[in-house]
Amino acid sequence: MQMAKGRRQTKIYEDLARHFPLWREACLAEKGRDLKETEFIKQVFQAVPGTLRPVRSVVDLGGGVGTHSRGLVEAGYDVTLFDQSRPAITIAKQNIPRLATVHGTFETIYLDMGFDAAICMWSTPAYVHSEAGRRHFYRWMREHAQGVIILDQANFHTYPGAFHKIYEAENDEYSIRVTRDWIFGADNCKRTEFVYELLDKRTGKTETIEDQETQQYLTVRQLRHYLGREWSLAHLVGDYDLAERYERDSSSRLITIFTK
Repeated sequence: MQMAKGRRQTKIYEDLARHFPLWREACLAEKGRDLKETEFIKQVFQAVPGTLRPVRSVVDLGGGVGTHSRGLVEAGYDVTLFDQSRPAITIAKQNIPRLATVHGTFETIYLDMGFDAAICMWSTPAYVHSEAGRRHFYRWMREHAQGVIILDQANFHTYPGAFHKIYEAENDEYSIRVTRDWIFGADNCKRTEFVYELLDKRTGKTETIEDQETQQYLTVRQLRHYLGREWSLAHLVGDYDLAERYERDSSSRLITIFTK
């Protein structure tokens, strides 16, 4: 497999954002995972930072179409969704009218507000590719988050060097078949090629779309370095449960929870 060169916008987050929930369901092979993940976020907020300031305001960094923001808003949190995709932000705002939204990129984030908590879910931190961009992004987090930071990545330590799989899911309007191929390097960078076969059930028309993404995963040591000494690693868990201890060779997730 020859991977595409250069950086492009990943279509499933941009022009195809309306299909993101179905695509996510296909890739996870599971319905309702967003509820489990959101319950985990609330579990963290209730348990960490404990005796320090309670979490009321949250910035959902890379929140997309509002996968986690919806449940947090419904639970009474004051949520601001920050994302680089205007189509995704539009969908999130339509579905969650009380949600505050801000358009921008991690590499140039400028939001001049403070939040009790910052969350960056479902391997979203891995979309920052440059060293300068990472320094800016994590500096912003350590200066604007006041109590807790959740950084959720896949446990890339278990990734094979090459991977191929086909996924399928459907809803009332569409069915999707996702072919995913990736190459994972010694630099912890994963380059993925997708092919989507999207069937519109109303018209019977199938559209085939090629897509790609690049993700640069970070070790726990690197995350500690970027966040600095003011932030302490309170929890390292391997799934969406504070009781799920992280195991390098077997856990599905690598979730770091930092407190100040």
